[in-house]
Amino acid sequence: MADVFISYSRKDADFVRRLHQALTEQGRDIWIDWEDIPLTADWWQEICAGIEAADNFLFIISPDSVRSAAAQAAEATAVLLGKRSLSLSLAAQSQLELSGSQQELPVILGVEALANFPPTWQAERALGLAVLNSHLQQLFDGHTDMVFNATFSPDGTRALTASADFTARLWDTRTGVELARYESPDSPIFNARYSPDGRRIAAAPAQEIVILDANLGETLLTISDDTLIGLALAWSPDGSKIAASVTSQEIGDRAAVWDAYSGDLLAVTGALDDLVINLDWSPDGQRLVTASADSTARIWDVRTGNELVSITSPDIGFLSADWSPGGDALLLVSGGGIVQEWFAWQQPDALVAFARDCCLIRALTPDERLRFGLAAQ
Repeated sequence: MADVFISYSRKDADFVRRLHQALTEQGRDIWIDWEDIPLTADWWQEICAGIEAADNFLFIISPDSVRSAAAQAAEATAVLLGKRSLSLSLAAQSQLELSGSQQELPVILGVEALANFPPTWQAERALGLAVLNSHLQQLFDGHTDMVFNATFSPDGTRALTASADFTARLWDTRTGVELARYESPDSPIFNARYSPDGRRIAAAPAQEIVILDANLGETLLTISDDTLIGLALAWSPDGSKIAASVTSQEIGDRAAVWDAYSGDLLAVTGALDDLVINLDWSPDGQRLVTASADSTARIWDVRTGNELVSITSPDIGFLSADWSPGGDALLLVSGGGIVQEWFAWQQPDALVAFARDCCLIRALTPDERLRFGLAAQ
């Protein structure tokens, strides 16, 4: 089966040969008729079979091709067979119409391309751009300086923002109206996060984590620590703990964990060589993964603060680390734009099971057991 069937006018052969060479160099299998054969029944059957077998139909548009009976017949056959030619044409036209005067046309063409033909990523992209271009859901306007982060409430009815203008603000996601704000007296709010149940909010000005009710009206707890910077901030899955990045000349760069009800310091990780930019909890709340500007992502035992494993970035450091819902994988994003998935574990037995499955090719020999002080089997 060919990747692409190319239909063209013989007068465009020089351009088509260059196109054919470029596609071939990319490993594409091309169906193309280089012979100027009369339009006979046998020839036409072969053309139709080639169109039907190909994954894509490429029609080279030129003044000569649109006057070519053979090219027009091939295009019509491709459309009848549900090939992607017309879908791609509609998708391209949808994007061109984004700068036109008829604002409804990009959406109309995008829907035609995606709903009425076999789906293509080009058609999906065209319709997505058309919808987003014409349908901004909401604008939350009011901050007077840089906004560091924004997050939804668990039920999606509110948005929470943290800003360099010394405020954290709540917004109605339906109307865009500001509902409430928390103001720090002397610091930007570097981060703000909802607790998993949506009943509390943690805001992180310099050297503090302020835990408030869900309406930003009452301060429930203030955790003060000279080392706190709050660049990275995350609630544990059950909402009982909160982790954040800390730094000072004395302790270096680390992550720390506090009790979210009492404010007691529970654990501090080992030192890193640069700031913790992002962190996330394992689903069972027993592990913490940090992404650091020191080009490492590390897994830590929350109870002891001990480092369990370190992964080195392929380029200029990790910007993000995310633990999978099942607890068995990490997504790591590097500063160079590389996204990697790594095996992870929450409990020792999961690590043992994975190691046996992936990497254990034999058992220790009797001599090796004796050498390493193990009992004979």
